[in-house]
Amino acid sequence: MVSAVAVLCLVAGLLEGAFSLSCYHCTTNGSDCMKDEKTCVKTTDICISTITEIITQGKPSTKSLVRACGSKDECNTTYSVATNTTNLYAATKCCDKEKCPIPVFDVLKNTKQNELECPSCDEANEKCKKPLKVKCTGEEKQCVSYNSKDPKTKETYLTQGCATENVCKMQNMSTLLNDRILINKFECTNHAPSLLPGLFFPLAIVIAMLKLLS
Repeated sequence: MVSAVAVLCLVAGLLEGAFSLSCYHCTTNGSDCMKDEKTCVKTTDICISTITEIITQGKPSTKSLVRACGSKDECNTTYSVATNTTNLYAATKCCDKEKCPIPVFDVLKNTKQNELECPSCDEANEKCKKPLKVKCTGEEKQCVSYNSKDPKTKETYLTQGCATENVCKMQNMSTLLNDRILINKFECTNHAPSLLPGLFFPLAIVIAMLKLLS
């Protein structure tokens, strides 16, 4: 005889499947984005649309739309990342219903410089040989560093620059610079890194010698 607990578990499983949300999943630069639907997993409970605009020096700006399942804490946000050559601006909108239409919204860009300046680079092999400086703008109050991978060449990169604070809390990002894939979490500080620790020891020796000679 089937126990009451087993019956309840079966019913709960059926109900969970019945109420699972399905969202459109796509990445597009203007074509149809209402075809491929996927059922969201337990950790995602809402449909998110992300519009991203990437501005690279010497090139036309590009916009893309990404639609996928997500969590509610990612809803209705804006964020940005900047290096010395490229700026990424993004905005999100959410929908908690089936077959959500494509929302009408755009990316807001705040280009006013703030007081923060961060080291900046975007180099292969996860090393920045000679980081430059980038002046942060708008709400970019963090210096960010992260590793990513090019899905085509499999080459890994280290990127450093400015970011809004909410980027630092993200486990992933719909669009990274140059369509790469994040391979570790974002590391952030609210100030530019100081001199390398290895420089302090020789400096201390010089100061000590000057004191002896004075």
